[in-house]
Amino acid sequence: MNTVYKKIPRIYLLAVIFYVWHTTIPIIGYYTPAVLYACIIVYLYMFTLTHVNNPIKIIVSILPILSIHILSLLYFNSSNIIIQIYQILQVGLYPLIFMYISKTGDVKSYKILFWAVACSYTLTALTTYIGCVTYPGAARDLAMPEEMIGSDVYSLYKKANIGNLSFTYSLLFIIPLLIYMVKSRICRRIESVSMLIIVSISILKTEYTTALLLMVLCFILFFLPNKLNIGSLISIVALMLVIFLLAKPFIGELLLHASSHFESSSSTISVRLYDLGILLSNDLNAVNGGDIWSRYELYNQSIQEFFHSPLWGGSNNVGGHSLLFDSLGRFGLIGLVALILMYKKVFSLFFSPYSNNPYYGYMLFSFLIVIILAVLNPKDNLGVITFTIPLFALYFKTHYESTLDRK
Repeated sequence: MNTVYKKIPRIYLLAVIFYVWHTTIPIIGYYTPAVLYACIIVYLYMFTLTHVNNPIKIIVSILPILSIHILSLLYFNSSNIIIQIYQILQVGLYPLIFMYISKTGDVKSYKILFWAVACSYTLTALTTYIGCVTYPGAARDLAMPEEMIGSDVYSLYKKANIGNLSFTYSLLFIIPLLIYMVKSRICRRIESVSMLIIVSISILKTEYTTALLLMVLCFILFFLPNKLNIGSLISIVALMLVIFLLAKPFIGELLLHASSHFESSSSTISVRLYDLGILLSNDLNAVNGGDIWSRYELYNQSIQEFFHSPLWGGSNNVGGHSLLFDSLGRFGLIGLVALILMYKKVFSLFFSPYSNNPYYGYMLFSFLIVIILAVLNPKDNLGVITFTIPLFALYFKTHYESTLDRK
């Protein structure tokens, strides 16, 4: 990654931190006036585009990342087109900001930004845990629109700084990087271990079973080498897949046993683990009527819409529970191409530049989790994969470079 040293202005750095905190710290987002937030977005766009080399080229490079959002804007007539464009601009700001700051070489600002972001995730993870203890099921309730849970309850949860579904999964994506921090001792172990513990118990308490299972999968990284390249990671994933296929009944029994331990603490997790255990031990018909069956029906709804118009799509009557299947249902094969272009561009811009570094395999593990969730859940998580994960990598890179300089 070519860099030319430019000091990042403190006012710009503060604006970036506030923009990130608006998402990672719900209480800030709740109390921030919409006009102030919009002004910050305008300022960040104006400053960034006037301080990067060849802004047109950068905008063009970012467009594929926004392809699904752009297709949605073009396909479906909406009376809220201005709001849709505003939302697209918010998503597009994350990669734009990172592409600017990563070229400046301002190591001090990298460290400030990294710790501001890392601490914001840790803080909200802690308050989410406390909030879910005080208000059981709060994080799951926040997955629903405000009008469904009631404005009073929504306000209560936001003021308690409880994270929602998107926040919970953003915690999941940074776990491989936190594990790397613990193993490599990039920072003091008390800091990295504390962050990992807080993030882990928060995911457990939010009662998102998919996130919990994928978090357990991430802990395998503790038993892998510190330096993990793409070849070894592919081999490990292939081995895990073979073991899973051969040991499905055993894993099913293990999940059934685990479900009994959650009966008293979380009936939500208990039921889902039970359904998944039955599925792995038997077949899909064995869980007819359960949560897994409901998911299957939602996925199937999107797939059926895809077969109605496989090339162009055009239906918005999709299940709403899978980014992949919903994109196929809405946009046909064009949606699939858009998804491939989106992830390919994200990978080339924000992951590939770190391919020669020891933590690259841990970044790839996070990217793998993102792809898995694109099948299982409807969120694209672009803010995390175009800003948060690369920011961790940038911090790691500056740490190693400073270590080499001292030697």
